[in-house]
Amino acid sequence: MTDDVVQVDVVFHDGGAWPWSKYLRPGFRHCFPVVFDGEHWIALDSTQGYVRPHVACYRDREDAMRSVYATMGSTVVPLEAERAAIHPSKLFVGSCVGLTQAVLGVHKPWIFTPYQLYRHLTGLPDVEVYRPS
Repeated sequence: MTDDVVQVDVVFHDGGAWPWSKYLRPGFRHCFPVVFDGEHWIALDSTQGYVRPHVACYRDREDAMRSVYATMGSTVVPLEAERAAIHPSKLFVGSCVGLTQAVLGVHKPWIFTPYQLYRHLTGLPDVEVYRPS
């Protein structure tokens, strides 16, 4: 991996606390990105209605997945994003999906739900899904 690429795990789970969350697909009611800065994994979670960064001291992606994501019953899509592509789109939506798209550099204005984002990301080449047990 070069300095131009950043590792990002996109976590999908049932943690959405909004009234409309009950209408979303189970297991895909909320999503958030977890970015590796070279030393730490930084989760940018907006479950509470604001972005709450959380720094985890896992150097290994697999340790982070086993330790953190498994306790949440999550589905994780590990990706690599180009740093140059990471910026908010002109149509940034202030939601968990909008935040995650901005971090990944994905600019698809028709993606509104976590499950739509999941389907888009898993349709990319060489993407594997991790479901902790």
